[in-house]
Amino acid sequence: MHNINTNIFVPERSHKMRICGVLNCGNSTYHLNKWRERHCTVHECNYGTARCTCDPLFELFPFPTEQKDPKTLQQWIKSVNRKDEVTGKNWQPKADSRICSVHFIDSKPTVKHPVPTLNLGYLLRKETKGRSLPKRHELPTQKAKTRQTDPHPDATDMTTATEQEEERVSPVTIVHDDHSYIYQCNCQDKCACYGCMGKQLTINKLKQRICELESQLEAMDTEKPQSQKKTVNFNLKNVLKQTNKHSSKKWTKKETDYKDELVIVLLKLRLALGNDLLADLFGISSSMCSCIINTWLKLLSSELECMVYWPSKEEVRNSLPTSFQLQMPKVRCILDCTEVFIQRPRNLELQALTWSDYKKHNTIKCLVGIAPNGLVTFYPRHGAVEPPMYPTDEIMADRGFPIQEALLMRQAKLVIPPGARGSEQMTIENVRKTKQVANLRIHVERAINRIKWFKILSGTLPIKIVPLADDIVTVCAALSNLHRPPVT
Repeated sequence: MHNINTNIFVPERSHKMRICGVLNCGNSTYHLNKWRERHCTVHECNYGTARCTCDPLFELFPFPTEQKDPKTLQQWIKSVNRKDEVTGKNWQPKADSRICSVHFIDSKPTVKHPVPTLNLGYLLRKETKGRSLPKRHELPTQKAKTRQTDPHPDATDMTTATEQEEERVSPVTIVHDDHSYIYQCNCQDKCACYGCMGKQLTINKLKQRICELESQLEAMDTEKPQSQKKTVNFNLKNVLKQTNKHSSKKWTKKETDYKDELVIVLLKLRLALGNDLLADLFGISSSMCSCIINTWLKLLSSELECMVYWPSKEEVRNSLPTSFQLQMPKVRCILDCTEVFIQRPRNLELQALTWSDYKKHNTIKCLVGIAPNGLVTFYPRHGAVEPPMYPTDEIMADRGFPIQEALLMRQAKLVIPPGARGSEQMTIENVRKTKQVANLRIHVERAINRIKWFKILSGTLPIKIVPLADDIVTVCAALSNLHRPPVT
């Protein structure tokens, strides 16, 4: 028996991560360190301390070296039987390769059993043959033979012929359909059975319907409105009945009815329908539909702008919700920003200006202010970035709004969640105030969701109507204020 240098078979006690080299064996120094940190109930100490004399779960032994014991090294490699995934050759151990004591008969390499032979992993793998393809068998077929029959056959001949026909009959395959309502017909061409006649009637009706739709599509003139087109009955409680009188811009009547034009704009805002689809629905051209939308958006924005106004202190105090009355009765406005997706501009400079790292998309930013009851009271237009503020007013916002100096100039107060300010942990008072501000600021998110209930703002805004974004947000905010306040 070859002499073995027992000096190399020393259990591993290094801090470096080493794993057993046997396939599907996960024993490593990590598991040993975890075991040493566990508590020993026998010696009332950790397993890794000197007081505990319990045997470890396993031990890691290095491979024999090529210089001292090359024969045993080759036996270990052959016993492990690992293959290199790239070259397909036998796996060669490295300096950090180890074999745990689980794979040795004597729990360690000895003179009698120097090679690992237990639980080597590859013995557990059973190669299973793939599923064979189903064999195909041809059905027995027999060509029909033509015979000349006697006009007056005898009884004996008929019996013989019947027996021969029974012998020639091939086995019949019975097909069961999953759906019992399927109609099957074994008739030939020009069949007059009930099922075939019903199918033919259905085909004729569908062909007639296709011809009617094709004729209607050809007769549709997208340049002129249909003379007898039904007008959509729509009533907005006469909110815009006198718009022509109060509008500063000259409003010229188009070929379509003003109610239909208003419905076109509302459909554009609410459902974000394309101009081509709206033009087909109302029998007008796409260019005329675009002109109607642009004109009405500017008109509605100028007329409904009064519905998004800054209320007085008395109005805010009278409509103050219960949650604000108990915690922050002096809050007059809650500010927050939202982003609306837009199509990517062709100009590279505009792409850089509108790119949002947070949304990973080209967007436009909208600053929205709401009253404590949830109604939209401020939207910056005509260069006004800050809401009108007065002394002793409190404006609630999130961290990051750079309006602290502007509020101090007007003797107003900014209410924001307190930050950690470099400390490791927030104080109990700061945590309580953060929760208080967060519970009240959630109402501005609800108000923004009501504005984005219009799909033109919740989707991607076409690049052609981005210049009308201020008018769109104003109209959507005004229409959302027609609902009941979300906070009471």
